[in-house]
Amino acid sequence: MSEITLAKFSVCEDRQSIIEFGTSCEHVMTDKNSDKLHKGCNITWNRCYRLAAQFLGLLCVVLLAAIIMLYVENKRLKTNYKHDERTEYLLSNALATARDQHQVRFNNLSLENEQLENNYRIIQVSYSSCVEERDLLQNITVNITKGKHQLRSLISNLVKDNDKLRILSNNLTREKDQSETRYNAIAEQRDQIQNWCNNIKDEKYWLQTVNSHLSEERNILLIITANVSREKILLQALISNLVKDKDKLKILSSNLTRDKDQCETRYKAMAEQRDKIQNWYSNTTEEKVRLQALTSNLTEERDKLTTERNKLQLEKGGLQKALSNFGWKYFKSSMYSISTVKMNWTVGRQHCIKSEADLVVINSKEEMVFVKLDKNATIKKTLVPPDTCKIIFQIFVHGLISNLGAWLGLTDTVNEGVWKWVDSKELTTSYWMKGQPNNGGRNGDDDCGVIIFGKTALQSWNDSPCNYFSYVICEKSLSL
Repeated sequence: MSEITLAKFSVCEDRQSIIEFGTSCEHVMTDKNSDKLHKGCNITWNRCYRLAAQFLGLLCVVLLAAIIMLYVENKRLKTNYKHDERTEYLLSNALATARDQHQVRFNNLSLENEQLENNYRIIQVSYSSCVEERDLLQNITVNITKGKHQLRSLISNLVKDNDKLRILSNNLTREKDQSETRYNAIAEQRDQIQNWCNNIKDEKYWLQTVNSHLSEERNILLIITANVSREKILLQALISNLVKDKDKLKILSSNLTRDKDQCETRYKAMAEQRDKIQNWYSNTTEEKVRLQALTSNLTEERDKLTTERNKLQLEKGGLQKALSNFGWKYFKSSMYSISTVKMNWTVGRQHCIKSEADLVVINSKEEMVFVKLDKNATIKKTLVPPDTCKIIFQIFVHGLISNLGAWLGLTDTVNEGVWKWVDSKELTTSYWMKGQPNNGGRNGDDDCGVIIFGKTALQSWNDSPCNYFSYVICEKSLSL
């Protein structure tokens, strides 16, 4: 019986076993070997205490090791989360900067293209009018030439009586015909050059140059017409006075000689002009090749920019979705977040500062837009002229809070009645409710700005005591 009792005690399963063992020991002590059994009970009790102490010590070591492992793992997770958050912030900044740069380059290329197209249309119209004027002057020159031939026939009939005068007149007429032949040849060369120019009429600089040359040709043709008219008058005078006075024929001869010299001078000038036009044509052809290469390069660069813009837009959408998952919304180079609990103005600002942000600041803009929000804060009608981003931002913030009230970063605690933003800028454009701000608190302590729910976006501000509890909108600028 004593052996069974000792076995139970050595195991030490629970307190009841220990009590039973003690009772057994008391009964056994009445036997003849009571002293011996009493000594064995004491030894067994000591063994039980040592085993319990060892078990508790081992349990403490295991718990301590588990706590240390949990602490290390928690610290590692926090470090990874901060690193991922910083990486996402840098990527968002880089994306916004690259997108703005590519948009500016794309807009500049579009403006240059429109200017080139407008200049091309204007030069085409000017070129058509110059061609019509040239054709009209050529017709006038042909008619005058026919009249000159008729006058020469009359002169030849009158000078038959005087051989010398006839020979002189014939020589002068032949020289004049040669000059006219040279002039016609130059005119044909000019027409050929003009035909060459027509093949590249799509080039802007060529059309401008041709316009100036056609104007010069028109002036030359007008001068020639005036000279021919003067010659016609002189020939008519010669017909009437030829029989009476031979000296007048000599004067006419000198006049014709002078005209011949003028024709030769004009011939040389037109030859020089022809050479200049040929040189210009060669230079224009080279310029055309260069412009075609430049156009090809610009087209290729535009396609690359378009592809890159589409890629950036996809990345932007992904980043905005990621921001929304973290409780932030992106708008105009800033991120915004609204708290899920109410707090007073001071605590709300500290809440924003802990997130490396501050209470929202709504910047002013002169252009006003009338926009209303329904109960679900959806925009029913929006008129968005250029440069009205601040008004749209006011509507954006109002849409963030929906039917909730929220603190603004606006206060007049420093100087009563002088409202300033938390960035120390004075309030210039405001969206107060009618009759606000009125400092209408019990103690006249309505010193903080708040957006009130159930009001239109552009008439939703109110002044309230800073110790009131309301939701908070935080703003974090992403500008570099």
